Amino acid sequence: MRDLVSRMKCKAGVLGLGKVGKNLLLRQIHGSDHFRIHWVSDSKRVYRVNRQSGFTGQDCKKIIKFKQTHTAFPEIPKCEIYEFENVSQQTKLLNDLITTDKKDWVIFDTTFTRKEDDYSIANTMMGCKAYCAGNKTAWTDYDSCDKLFRKATETQTLLGLNCTVGVWLDQMEILPIMLQNLISGKIILLKRDNSSLNLFFEKIGSGLTVEKTILELENSGHLDLPGPDALLTEVKDQTMKAHIAANVCGIMRSTRPVFKNQQATRPDEPKSFEAKELAEWHLRGRKHGDYPALVSEINVDTSDGMIDLEVGFAELKRGQPLARDFVGKCAMSIDASAAKFKWSKGTRKPAQFMRSGYGGAKKTAAKLIAEANRAIIISHRKPKVCRSPILVLAALEKGEQAAKLLDRKLRLAL
Repeated sequence: MRDLVSRMKCKAGVLGLGKVGKNLLLRQIHGSDHFRIHWVSDSKRVYRVNRQSGFTGQDCKKIIKFKQTHTAFPEIPKCEIYEFENVSQQTKLLNDLITTDKKDWVIFDTTFTRKEDDYSIANTMMGCKAYCAGNKTAWTDYDSCDKLFRKATETQTLLGLNCTVGVWLDQMEILPIMLQNLISGKIILLKRDNSSLNLFFEKIGSGLTVEKTILELENSGHLDLPGPDALLTEVKDQTMKAHIAANVCGIMRSTRPVFKNQQATRPDEPKSFEAKELAEWHLRGRKHGDYPALVSEINVDTSDGMIDLEVGFAELKRGQPLARDFVGKCAMSIDASAAKFKWSKGTRKPAQFMRSGYGGAKKTAAKLIAEANRAIIISHRKPKVCRSPILVLAALEKGEQAAKLLDRKLRLAL
């Protein structure tokens, strides 16, 4: 068993040193994963250790402290620093670091920059063992997403994409299994995202003032960008995640998604994204027994081959599974009552499937690491070539127990 674990030890590279990237480095202190981090790249430099064992936990702590304090770079044995001025230089540098044994590398992408830059780096990394992404921008555009999927398939790169759409819901495991087994009919996915907005609505609904609510969200780290545009940033976050989920649905069904743009504000929508206006709008809806929230809706309809997406503020009606408080959580529900799957029997009407869960930088980092460990383990199983680069589908193909359990759960629910 020890020999097997030793053989499965891979090299890893980390792109990005924000909240998620730092938490990912801190996990290396335990050293119990199937990989060791050998290089880390921020927006200006690549830090690479030339040791078989990679960075130690103490090395990772030193790098994090250096980024936080901006003092002189600490002494790390056999650590080399490469500076770059633009993405082209960074991409070439990273490619040179992994090109000789690319299939032995796991790449963690926790960056957040321009779509074109992120696509360039992700495209260059294809060919590694596993690409685990928390980065969103490279996957929001359908054409870019499709190209990355095609290249991942060609190069047999396993894709861990849960963290691009909300790690705590396993959406990128649930959707692929459903779509792979969909025969006919329609699937409706509703998602309430993100945990920051849902916490905002809960606190406003409980009677807390707007000022105190925003302050609590800032102090607890629930706002990426404190200030007057804080909630607008959270709205953009949900919109990006919804686009990625729709893109993956489109790629699996060979259909370009249609994104519905609301040309005018509807009567039941808030007039702006300002905290005060959102609070007043939410409370008005609550008085009528509804639950106003930001909702993403993805419809997959086999009758006309259409996949459409709409993101907007809506008043969820009483009785709808998402029409309640989700304190600091995200939540989604799937209505497949009009769908027929490969596992469907007789005239039984499928029930709704629902899931909710907490998020945050620590959980995201933990999920990225879990995806990497999972990819490393299943890559050693037969068949050697997987039909799909999506991690959960590759895991199902190779008989992984966790994937089989999720598949069974969906079969029983839908």
